[in-house]
Amino acid sequence: MLYPNPFGNYPVIGRNTYVHPSAQIIGRVEIGENCFIGPNAVIRADEPEKGKVSPIIIGNNVNVQDGVIIHALAGTEVRIGNNVSLAHGAIIHGPVVIK
Repeated sequence: MLYPNPFGNYPVIGRNTYVHPSAQIIGRVEIGENCFIGPNAVIRADEPEKGKVSPIIIGNNVNVQDGVIIHALAGTEVRIGNNVSLAHGAIIHGPVVIK
């Protein structure tokens, strides 16, 4: 469910956030408080550039539904603001900011 990337960065999960057991959260991922991460979601911050991995940052009260994939190109970030809902099966590929 929660895994480090090759550089040892582990996900950080906020208070009262539910992560379904089948979800995969990998690497330098920060998820805020009161979020929902649904079944089979994949949130992956593991592509290095010059020895560093850029983060995926998810705000508070975010709803990540079943099968959502969030990933970014090496050296780029994904930022998802507060109170965002990502629908079933959405693919979010950064660099991107979603408010």
